Amino acid sequence: MILALVLAAACSGDCRAQSLFQTMERKLLSAMPLQLEVRSHAEGAVRADATSDVSVGPATRVHAKGAFMGTPFERDFDERTTPDLRDGLVIGLSRMGLLHNVVNLSQGNGIDHASGGAREWLEPVNFRRVKGGVAYRLRVNGKETSAVTLLIDSKQRPKKRTMVVHFPGGDMRVTETYRFPVVK
Repeated sequence: MILALVLAAACSGDCRAQSLFQTMERKLLSAMPLQLEVRSHAEGAVRADATSDVSVGPATRVHAKGAFMGTPFERDFDERTTPDLRDGLVIGLSRMGLLHNVVNLSQGNGIDHASGGAREWLEPVNFRRVKGGVAYRLRVNGKETSAVTLLIDSKQRPKKRTMVVHFPGGDMRVTETYRFPVVK
């Protein structure tokens, strides 16, 4: 009985949905190497389209190209992987998607929270199940900013994310799709 109460207290919303999300996140964090292609599209208050190739192993590499607010960009990020850099990229990817970091790269910046604190910075809450995945709210720095739906494939990897991000000047609607190469 006490264990059930402790587990219920640790859940935010539907415990099974939260567990599915956490399993997916752990799988991404433990993949060595992690390789995927991400297609990002945003409309509304922020407009962006990008295709990104991501590889996280001994080195973290992101090649992103597309357009941000109508301006074309093509950027490469290539650094030795540290535990904090891995968390910054992979926790960011699992909880809010890749677009935030792609926009950072398009502006000549690096991966957000690459020096630590990504797990505290991004907090998914209020989980619920949806067909093929989970839905949740995302808190950034303790403030709820987004409503997220994440479809998860049969191998417990992200498949497609849709989210609405609330900015003071209006909402941004984001769609991201994830493709993992076939490993032979």
